Amino acid sequence: MTACTRRTVLSLYMRVFRIARTWQAQSGVTSDTETERKYILQEAHTLFRQNQQLTDQQSIKRCIEECEARIEIGLHYRNPYPRAVSYHLSKQLLFCVGYCVYFNHLFCSLNVPVDLLTTTGAGNSEGQEAASAAAPEETGQANLLTVT
Repeated sequence: MTACTRRTVLSLYMRVFRIARTWQAQSGVTSDTETERKYILQEAHTLFRQNQQLTDQQSIKRCIEECEARIEIGLHYRNPYPRAVSYHLSKQLLFCVGYCVYFNHLFCSLNVPVDLLTTTGAGNSEGQEAASAAAPEETGQANLLTVT
């Protein structure tokens, strides 16, 4: 890790801790505020420790960008928990997944809500995201896909 990226990572880490220290829950309830503060600290600690051994500059850059995005999303929506994002899937990807039989050739694209990549616990990896998007009926989420 170069000195520049090290400084950036440490700056982000300290920024997350400053945000957690001053965080106020949107509901205004003290117990909610404490719960959300603990979550922010635990999530930051877990993810930064998990990615501590990364040496590839591209991977480090991706993690920095995702951290900045999660900070901005959390501050904007006043919600520290990860939000679902929409990934654009083309017809070719749907064909590769084997799910194109459910859609006719008139539909050009789909918006599929999925979790952010770095959720703790039983988070999805990139391969699992495509598989979970391919079979929403199995998870009881038949109306998960929206056609635009």
